Amino acid sequence: MIPRRANVLLDVILDNHTMSNTIRVMESLTTFSLRIPKELARSIAVEAKRAGLSKSEYARRAMEEFNRQRMQERMAYLSTQLAAHSAAAHDAMESSISDGIV
Repeated sequence: MIPRRANVLLDVILDNHTMSNTIRVMESLTTFSLRIPKELARSIAVEAKRAGLSKSEYARRAMEEFNRQRMQERMAYLSTQLAAHSAAAHDAMESSISDGIV
């Protein structure tokens, strides 16, 4: 059995480790201020509470998801553009094969 003093020390060490990780994460964040309609603010507050999140974390996750969706849309668009370019290049190469050069 660990003496109570050792448990206290262990608690302090664990708390210091957690605090250190928290500080590192917080240092990578910045403040971002924006104006939103009051009804949206109320909705965010209600949904954040339901999800067990702070309003900031809820809004941050929503913005991250929006960015992820926009990136997917952008990648899909670029993919279709590249496919069209690739198909045009393929057609050009195919037509040059039949020009008699071996």
